[in-house]
Amino acid sequence: MSQNPNNKVNIPDVTELNIYEGGVLNQISVADLMNNDVAIKQLINTHNIKIQEVKSANTQISNLTSELEFHKTAPFVAIVAIIINLGGSTVSAFAVNLLTAENSPKYSGWLLGIGFFLVFIGSLATILYPYARKMFN
Repeated sequence: MSQNPNNKVNIPDVTELNIYEGGVLNQISVADLMNNDVAIKQLINTHNIKIQEVKSANTQISNLTSELEFHKTAPFVAIVAIIINLGGSTVSAFAVNLLTAENSPKYSGWLLGIGFFLVFIGSLATILYPYARKMFN
């Protein structure tokens, strides 16, 4: 880098071509590779590294796509869980009201059990959804 009298810095134009091969990029021909074990091994190693990088990138894309789908569907699962919990709470409250009456019907205990079960399932839905998502993806 050189400095002007105006105190401005000039950055030289440096490219790969200027650094390697004296500014000239030579093509590799098949004749250059014939009986050149070192060049062939290097070419194969470079190819294998690129294959591994592509596989890694595809795996990462798949994982990120799956995670994006989870974030898109999580609000839906939460809404379904809220509806199930509200239904279960309503059934439980109705069952408790029937159980505390003087002549409680025989099915009021079953209603209470169903209400508790619905609340339990609604609560588990939000907790177990991330694990179920991993099993189905």
